[in-house]
Amino acid sequence: MTSLIAQEIRLSKRHEEIISQRLMLLQQMQNKLEGQNKEKVSQIQAAEVAFERNRSLLKDIEAAERSLKTRIHPLLPPEVVSLEIKLLIWYPSCVISCYSSCLCQLKQIHISFNGSLSKRLLFVYQKLYLL
Repeated sequence: MTSLIAQEIRLSKRHEEIISQRLMLLQQMQNKLEGQNKEKVSQIQAAEVAFERNRSLLKDIEAAERSLKTRIHPLLPPEVVSLEIKLLIWYPSCVISCYSSCLCQLKQIHISFNGSLSKRLLFVYQKLYLL
């Protein structure tokens, strides 16, 4: 009977050790889970900040692109646009009587803009020049 009591005491102590170890492991797992949740929240916040930063950078790049496009293709002065419209209307209807005056004006515009003509005006200039 003493051996049964001794075995019961030994098993009871082992049971307490196992329960204690289990509680310790549960606490460690809970701490690890909380740490992972905090890390996940910080990663989400960092991703949101990065997204906003990237959106702001994209807007800045698009604004710079628009600015560069307007520098590359500046708005033509009204007299050039007017001449361009006249040429585009008159040329297809074969009103060649204005050919020499238009060609002279085109050459003058070409010189005054340092050789930079709009694509449409350059097309008409080339067509008139080939006549």
